[in-house]
Amino acid sequence: MRFVTKVLLAGVVVGLASAPCSAQLADLMPGARIRMRVATSSGLTEGTIIARGADSMVVATLAGVQHRVSIPTLASVDLYRGRSRVLGARKGALWGIAIGGIPLVLAYVAAHPSGDRWSRRDQLHFTVYALSAYAYTGALVGAGVRGDVWQHCSRLTAPTCDSRP
Repeated sequence: MRFVTKVLLAGVVVGLASAPCSAQLADLMPGARIRMRVATSSGLTEGTIIARGADSMVVATLAGVQHRVSIPTLASVDLYRGRSRVLGARKGALWGIAIGGIPLVLAYVAAHPSGDRWSRRDQLHFTVYALSAYAYTGALVGAGVRGDVWQHCSRLTAPTCDSRP
């Protein structure tokens, strides 16, 4: 009886270990939007999976080009998880600081406190206040527009992609 149990257990272990790759990459199914980098090319390709085999998939880009890719040749894969207001606000604030910051810093540096009625400290306060106003405006616009959330699949043989963005 013990021999039969050991043989059955060994058969189950071998069967599970030799499962096709399609059973291991559950998140990369047809209809999923991905961003991938193939080991043989240098650029990122963004598209939608339209077909999936045991160890390959077909990705269609927005330009209508279809790429047949072997899963073992993928260097990295990012899975699209929707849009986020927080990520959009963060990006918007950075854009607001970048756009408003350059002219404000130049104006602060070019100002001559001796000829103006404002002191250097007042000019610094105004510059910081204006930068924060640009950052808040950018954050509000970014939260309305939202930002794309991409989830990185660090191990391409893992059952699902990592839960970290």
